Amino acid sequence: MELDAMIQEYLEYGMSRQLKLEQDADGRVSGALVRRADKSIVRFKASKGVLLTTGGYVCDKKMFAALNPVAYTSCLGSDASALDTGDGIRAAMWLGAAKDADATAMIFDRGSTTPDQGIDGNWEKSGYFHLGSQPWLKVNVNGERFCNESVPYDFIVHAASLQPQRVYNTIYDSNWMEHIEKFQQIGCARIIPSKSGGKLQIFSPQAEMGLLGALEQAGIIQKADTFEELAEKLGMPADAFAATVARYNELCAKGVDEDFGKEATRMVALDKPPYYGVRQAGTVLCTLDGLRINTRMEVLDGEGNVIPGLYAAGDCSGGFFAHNYPEYIVGVAIGRTLTEAYLVGGQLAQA
Repeated sequence: MELDAMIQEYLEYGMSRQLKLEQDADGRVSGALVRRADKSIVRFKASKGVLLTTGGYVCDKKMFAALNPVAYTSCLGSDASALDTGDGIRAAMWLGAAKDADATAMIFDRGSTTPDQGIDGNWEKSGYFHLGSQPWLKVNVNGERFCNESVPYDFIVHAASLQPQRVYNTIYDSNWMEHIEKFQQIGCARIIPSKSGGKLQIFSPQAEMGLLGALEQAGIIQKADTFEELAEKLGMPADAFAATVARYNELCAKGVDEDFGKEATRMVALDKPPYYGVRQAGTVLCTLDGLRINTRMEVLDGEGNVIPGLYAAGDCSGGFFAHNYPEYIVGVAIGRTLTEAYLVGGQLAQA
């Protein structure tokens, strides 16, 4: 389905299930009708304008699947806000607002599930494997390595989307904490504080141990004393997987990844049992393709004209990201959101 047809379908889907914007006789946005949980309608009148900060549309699965099918079919789960249902975007489009043509999502390589499950849209069955962002050996369901594992979060997810069943397995051993210290990940993948003196980290080793225990109890993390046993638990061909591990360990000993070019500092052998494996795909946090705005955060129509009285900020707004989220520029998403909100708040206060 072409993008224009997809958008039209959602305009006809009911404008917005929770929100409808109002305009005065001059076309200025003058307020909004909001449907509450009890189905009653509340009407808000706006003296200066309406600012949309309603987030993206991840949690409207129909909208997400239509506008970003690659992301939807590459993810096992979501940790998005339940309020991210695209209501603000749809309500503005009903008035003629333009939306980014390129679908953009913030996808992390942390979705996980039991080996007997796949990508089926039932996000409630998934787990969040935070260690999935560590560049250990990753193999497809045939036990074969398929990608340089030392890549930004969504790169491995998109590489896996071309593999059988669109899922993969992350493999690590009992030296995992030592390996994480060696990897020196950044941003929200950091667990060990930086050797350069930086203290910032999102998760602590102690918190990680608790999360891993819960995932193992849920049958998501598989544990075995041999690679052949681990392959059986993960539903992979044992011979092929054992050969892959042997080749990987050989390259680690050489210090040169002749197959996929991963840097030597992240080539660590898997040689201390017990061994662990996790069935993975993506997990989506939010969408980032929102309403087109100008530098005053005023929403624009399809011709680039301002829709008077209508503003957007954060994930509801667009024009900042395209295709994916540059996760190695740490803080850029929250930085954009806070900056836009600060600027538009000042403008409205002075209006």
